Amino acid sequence: MPENIVLRPASRKDIATMRKLMEKEKDLFPDNDPWSVGYTEGIVANGIVLVAEMDGRVAGFIAGEKLLGGGTMIWLRIIEPSLRGLGLGTMLSDYFEQILRDQNTKWMISYAKPKVANFHKKRGAFIGGEYLEIFKEF
Repeated sequence: MPENIVLRPASRKDIATMRKLMEKEKDLFPDNDPWSVGYTEGIVANGIVLVAEMDGRVAGFIAGEKLLGGGTMIWLRIIEPSLRGLGLGTMLSDYFEQILRDQNTKWMISYAKPKVANFHKKRGAFIGGEYLEIFKEF
């Protein structure tokens, strides 16, 4: 793994770069429409959002929020495509999970495409049955 990585909580100054990363992964969002700036600001301010910096620039992030019942939902984990395979996703996930343990979180949940689900399975997660995403626009 690279040695020039800094993991830290996200701040407002990271939002523009996070949005650029989301634009590269539009297929993760309903209607291929990434989070708005306002929604991203809200998650950064009120959720659990961590970034991985490599050589001083944001190379990826993980975003989640607390749920009722002692759990946490991981909404996104996005790594700059050109930097995948360097262990950044694993580092972010480890840091995120440590924060959850420190906060006495009981469980976490996420939705994932098959390739990402296999990543979580290798890390000890239970992979439930197949579910279809349900989306209804109003």
